Amino acid sequence: MSALGKLNGVGAFFALLLLVVWAVALAVLLQTWNRPFYQYRRFDSQHFSDIEQLLDKHGQAVLSFRGRKIETWCDEDEGKVRDGFRDSETVLGPVGAAKCLHLLALEFFPLWDRAIAEAYGFPLLPKGQNAEACCQLAAIVREQCKRLAAGLPAGRNPLKALDAYNYCKCSKGWL
Repeated sequence: MSALGKLNGVGAFFALLLLVVWAVALAVLLQTWNRPFYQYRRFDSQHFSDIEQLLDKHGQAVLSFRGRKIETWCDEDEGKVRDGFRDSETVLGPVGAAKCLHLLALEFFPLWDRAIAEAYGFPLLPKGQNAEACCQLAAIVREQCKRLAAGLPAGRNPLKALDAYNYCKCSKGWL
């Protein structure tokens, strides 16, 4: 039974409302951030429903990472991340799944695209086969962020700095 199925009354109403709000927000951002994925795919009511189902199934687990920093990633996290990523990438593609997770927990999940994954040594496989690579890439980024945090001013997010660097270097070739 889903997390929503366990609630009743007012709690169920607000949980459903939150699910719809998150689904709409993700739908809008994914159509912008992940435009190549939708170039040849329809974003229809079924796709939106699939996103809602992902949030219903994995939302509670993913949101448990919200407020945590990637530097706290540990072995116990991998099962939840692997399951959520695997299911998400079947609906959103691997890059869309990575972007979705990042949007839900900004300081915990690294933001990456195909070029960044390849630069880290993880060429993307067909949908549904990249969950292990996602976890391995996150482990590398975790160590990079630990080293980077020491040189940043207090309050700065090392994951955000690394995301910006990776985008400029790997995705755009500006560096």
